[in-house]
Amino acid sequence: MLCAFALLCALPRVLQAAPAPATNNFPAPYTHSIPDNTNTPVFTNVTIGDGTSFTLSLSGTNQGTFISTTNNPGTTNQLIYTGTNYFYNGESSSTNVTILLRGLLFVPTPNHVPVGSNETTTFTLAVGNDITTNYSVTAISVNDETVVTGVSTNPASVTTGNILSPFVNLTLSDPDQNLNPANRNGEDLICRVTLSESAPMGWLELNGNYLGTNYFQTNDPVASTLSLRALIYNVPSQSLFVTNSATTTLTVTDGHGNVITNTIPIAVFSRAPAFSGVQSGQIVNDKSTLAPFSDWDSILQRQCGHGADHPGGRSHERRPGDAGQSGALRKNDFSRSAVCL
Repeated sequence: MLCAFALLCALPRVLQAAPAPATNNFPAPYTHSIPDNTNTPVFTNVTIGDGTSFTLSLSGTNQGTFISTTNNPGTTNQLIYTGTNYFYNGESSSTNVTILLRGLLFVPTPNHVPVGSNETTTFTLAVGNDITTNYSVTAISVNDETVVTGVSTNPASVTTGNILSPFVNLTLSDPDQNLNPANRNGEDLICRVTLSESAPMGWLELNGNYLGTNYFQTNDPVASTLSLRALIYNVPSQSLFVTNSATTTLTVTDGHGNVITNTIPIAVFSRAPAFSGVQSGQIVNDKSTLAPFSDWDSILQRQCGHGADHPGGRSHERRPGDAGQSGALRKNDFSRSAVCL
């Protein structure tokens, strides 16, 4: 009787259902679009019921990275990146793994594709024998501003007959990806330079080529920087009664709405007169003649409108008193300031 009672008492325990095994819950697919200059959580709805480790891999190369808002680097339980996969091992409970996964933020690589393009990264998450590829993020490449440095807005000065490099210290940069995937110098920039000046007008020149008063180019920031640094303003050699004013205006646009304008005012002064070739200690016999200024030359003559102030030309040096030249200096007037006729 006692044995039968003991068996009867034990029967409910035999009939009790065993607890259900813990499972990992990967809900419906998660897809999200974000600008490429921000980040986003990915696994906020994941629940790990069975596992204290996981492996996480990305579909593309250099498309982004994960950062953890809950992981504590430097401890034994930390997220490890091998260059292709993320590993996590050593947690004491699946609950902690769930917390870690939900705290991961995906950071897309900025400017990995050209402006306006997008790039989708799919994540493969493996927890034990459970693997899911339900999660992905699409990063949209947004436009970044072009940066122009090394251009001073302080007035520049130059004398007639000389040259000036207005953009010799300029540097252009733009972090956006070029349309050519192999070109990592930044997206192409549209650069315009305009020269304005009161008469007499100078001209722009690049590598010996006459450009007039306008220059235009489209190239990546590195190539554009080199060209603009080599751009030259040729100053006419004519004498000026007053200081002349010139302006070079640089406009840079990236083709996506960003426009940068830099203006450099230039003051043009006449060169001071200079003389050379004047000989001293000359001797002449009576009843003879002497040309005391036969080797004399003057920069002033080259400021009197002589010569070819045009692309590729040089001012023709003329001797004082040469016949038929309206720019000659007055004879017998060397003791006073020379005057252009």
